[in-house]
Amino acid sequence: MRKLRNSYLNNLVNNAQENETIKKAGSISFSEIIEYVKGGISDDDFNSLCADIKSGEVSIGMDASAVSTLLASKDDSQVKRLFQSVKMPKIDIDLNSVSELPVEDFRAIRSMGVNVGKVYVNSGWDEAAAKGYTPDVYETIASRAEAMVDKAKDELAKKNPEKSFDDMSDRDKFMMIYNMVIKRAKYNYAALSTRDKSHYTARNLEDFFCNGGSAVCAGFADALVQLGTMMGLEIEYVQGDSKSAKMSHKEYHAWVRVKIDGEWYNADPTWDANHVKGKYGYCLKSDAEFDGHTLDRNYNPTYRRDKNGRLIGSSRDNGYRDYDTSTRSYRSSELIDEYYTDDLDRQMAGFRHLTEEQAAALGAKYIPNAPGSAGLLTGNNFLTVIFNFLIKITSMPAKVASKIKEKFRAGKIDAAKLSDSSYIDGEVEKAEQEAAFEDIQVDPKQAGSYKDKAQSGKDKNTQESEQDRG
Repeated sequence: MRKLRNSYLNNLVNNAQENETIKKAGSISFSEIIEYVKGGISDDDFNSLCADIKSGEVSIGMDASAVSTLLASKDDSQVKRLFQSVKMPKIDIDLNSVSELPVEDFRAIRSMGVNVGKVYVNSGWDEAAAKGYTPDVYETIASRAEAMVDKAKDELAKKNPEKSFDDMSDRDKFMMIYNMVIKRAKYNYAALSTRDKSHYTARNLEDFFCNGGSAVCAGFADALVQLGTMMGLEIEYVQGDSKSAKMSHKEYHAWVRVKIDGEWYNADPTWDANHVKGKYGYCLKSDAEFDGHTLDRNYNPTYRRDKNGRLIGSSRDNGYRDYDTSTRSYRSSELIDEYYTDDLDRQMAGFRHLTEEQAAALGAKYIPNAPGSAGLLTGNNFLTVIFNFLIKITSMPAKVASKIKEKFRAGKIDAAKLSDSSYIDGEVEKAEQEAAFEDIQVDPKQAGSYKDKAQSGKDKNTQESEQDRG
């Protein structure tokens, strides 16, 4: 790079130290330029500074501190003069969380003349975080996150009318946003393909907040971290291996750890959204009770980007990451009693005493054209089984739920076995495989794997049917 005309700016660039908060290599903080201008400089220095900025020879970045400095200086005459005298180059903004740049502040700095390039929220899966967000996308993410937090605070106020927000428990605060995330979550199977456009957006904040909750585990976990931080909680994003009882092999996965009243707990919004172990089966658990999860202690991203904006290295290059031990758990039944708010559960509680005719009519309303075998489940028993089945369906991704409903209406699911959780789990697993096979652009080898799994499931069902008949 040629020597800059402004000696102060030239000094900053040549002596630039690695900045922990501004991640793009070689960038200087806009806050240093603001403080320099505010300090009072000669016309010659001011003109040379403007010329250097216009030249594009210097890379300028912003972090939360620079945003605060700029907003505090918005009425300074020299700062105003700077924006009036030079068209600002695009400036990227690095944040640790959405809480550091509320929508109101973001709009304010843009109206002052900051030409925002991308906003980077340096959390979650490092490769997805390195993609950043355009200004409009960031504004949507931040505004919707703020709306969810406002709603959570309103619900907390109703639950604790005598308390101020600061006096409310960490557990109450966490559970309000946890419910919001698992209710909104829709697993995006297409994002598992590296060729799908959502491969990265489903793993950062974009698709969860801008696309109706459509994401994968990394997106759900990062969204929960952002909302938790906005609620004032100490919460961190975690990656590692996972394997549930239904899985044949380990898969790489993401979840969170949150500090509740001084103690660390584990929580997996993806598995709880899909009821892997019932309601809140993986919510606020100790390490010992958080079965199926193994921390990847080599996941330690820096989110550094080179001069062209590409991720430098990976989380695996940055050393061992330590975690505090989690030794306490909350019982799922306790969390259900206090926090579970599923509409169907509430409806069930009010429908316990319907007559057989009323129960049958209600079942027909929710599942039209149900097969005749459903008639074997009469009265309250029929109602309970059908509603439990519906609750399972509402927690599934849309395409999986659609396939289950389609099979049920066509008589391909035995209504008499709806109370058998292992039977339903098997049908759900087959539907997931079918949905994944349809959605993912797979290579021939991968396609063969899905076909083999689907065929294996059919063969198993055939054998079980023959055994039943025998």
